[in-house]
Amino acid sequence: MKVLFIRYSALGDIVLTTGVIKSFQDKFPEADVHILTDGLGKEIFSNLGFVKRIFDIRGEGLFGVLRSLPKYDYVFDFQSKVKSKAISMLKGRQSFSINKGSKERRQFVKTKIKTEGLDKHITQRYFEASLGALNVKEPELNSLRPKLSLGNYKSKIQLPENFIAIHPYASQANKVWPYFSELIDELIERSYNVVVIGQSDVKRFNEKAINLTSKTSIKDLMYVIGSAHKLVTTDSGPLHIATGLNTPTLSLFGPTTEEFGFYPNYSDSVVIENKSLSCRPCHVHGGDVCPAKHFKCMRELTVNEVIRKFLI
Repeated sequence: MKVLFIRYSALGDIVLTTGVIKSFQDKFPEADVHILTDGLGKEIFSNLGFVKRIFDIRGEGLFGVLRSLPKYDYVFDFQSKVKSKAISMLKGRQSFSINKGSKERRQFVKTKIKTEGLDKHITQRYFEASLGALNVKEPELNSLRPKLSLGNYKSKIQLPENFIAIHPYASQANKVWPYFSELIDELIERSYNVVVIGQSDVKRFNEKAINLTSKTSIKDLMYVIGSAHKLVTTDSGPLHIATGLNTPTLSLFGPTTEEFGFYPNYSDSVVIENKSLSCRPCHVHGGDVCPAKHFKCMRELTVNEVIRKFLI
């Protein structure tokens, strides 16, 4: 059996496919598993032994990958866009496309009324569009947890012992907690080693913190997260990388909520959020400006609360 999985954006979404793809290989060990992804995804999948071949749609372009891709018994489209659907139709004897629940999420933002299946985790949706489509019974959520590996990768980054990784950035401004600097100061005051990671314009933090902002490749980012005692982060790709590397996480959720399906529902994951606000969620992706102009979903999450949860 030869199969193709398609997911080429974004970082966190790509990472979240890995547990389901690993489950597929476990169920069908004879399967030839190929991946169509982008450059970041290529770095993510390159050390996963259950993936035989990787195609880079950004590097090769649409017509390039159409020439390179063989014919497949099954194509599982986890992207569900016009381009990926066209590839599925042309290259798969049978193909299945994910129902992302996008319409339900937009409706929930607008009305705050939950519809059936709204809070289904994205990994469960990936399962439905692959193994579920082949009549395999869905396992418990933890079995679909992302699975990442660095293989034999050796980073040149020098890290302190027993450090806390901090990822204070996000692709949407409303997802950024405004008190990361104060948290870093408090952790250093308590004698923790702190390493700041992520991609952003260089931002100044306590000079005793190791600031690796915009200084790491994806592999180095994974190396730092995998080496950390714990990751404190926004709702972002590094959160899911940590889950895939079994690094305990503490994440801060503001404009996005559990119902969107990207929540880390695992025993080593702690989430801090303001559940008292009726305006949450306010944007499917987070947004850059608070519609209510108060930003209470983040401003009311205090450093002391984070420290209390952090020490659990």
